[in-house]
Amino acid sequence: MFSPCDGCERVFTRKLAPVNAKEWKPTYCDVPAAESPTCKEFDCVYNIEDGCVEFQFCESCLSSQVTIDKTFASFLT
Repeated sequence: MFSPCDGCERVFTRKLAPVNAKEWKPTYCDVPAAESPTCKEFDCVYNIEDGCVEFQFCESCLSSQVTIDKTFASFLT
């Protein structure tokens, strides 16, 4: 199965690591990351239909905080 790496906009055939907004910046939400599929902060900009926005990252992109920051920031533009 092919999966896009949201951080580098390429397609990979290997497993990618998902990172949701709560894991990226825990201060955005009072709900713990353990409840990651659910977003109970309705005014959170990363809440879509009660779900927490999530991106997939390859190992290379996951090691770059700048790439992760840019990927989540691009969601708001």
